[in-house]
Amino acid sequence: MTDAQAVLAGYVLALPAPREIYQNSQLVPAHFITVSRCLNPADRSTTRTGLDARPRLLAVGMLPDDARELLDEMTDTFAAPDEPGSDVANPLKLLPSGAPMPADCRLLGFEVVGVGWAMSEFHSWLCHSYEREVEEQLGIRPNAVGLLDTHENATRIRDWMEEQPPENAPEPVFWTVVAVAEIAELPLA
Repeated sequence: MTDAQAVLAGYVLALPAPREIYQNSQLVPAHFITVSRCLNPADRSTTRTGLDARPRLLAVGMLPDDARELLDEMTDTFAAPDEPGSDVANPLKLLPSGAPMPADCRLLGFEVVGVGWAMSEFHSWLCHSYEREVEEQLGIRPNAVGLLDTHENATRIRDWMEEQPPENAPEPVFWTVVAVAEIAELPLA
């Protein structure tokens, strides 16, 4: 993926998420990057000890086909007002603008995310602790920061998740692939 290919979806501040007890310690780093509101300590109301107190500013992007699919699926959501009382950045809020990713961003990897109603919740494939099954069945592992190295591998995981039987299925939300990139400076409004 190049910056010219990706569409900017939005920004999110993220602290390194601590690996949860249910996640495989051989596959998930002790601290990893995610845009999931379930796992990102910057989005949680409680704080944890031992975390770097300096959040990273992440640019969240999508390849054009993925962006079109999400926009087609959630057209009404983008017209809805922001979630009342929420001070958390929506990492997909800028998607309808079609702007390119920032020139100064550095791609960290890709994440399979589930987008909930009114864009008010974001889940990660790691919320479901699929990492062992994915490694065994698809031969794909998270990278050193907990993301996936290629869009192709992230898409393979998303497709695999959507084919799971009901007892192993992910949350019934719209699952897609996002690019996660670190940027050096805050964007100017």
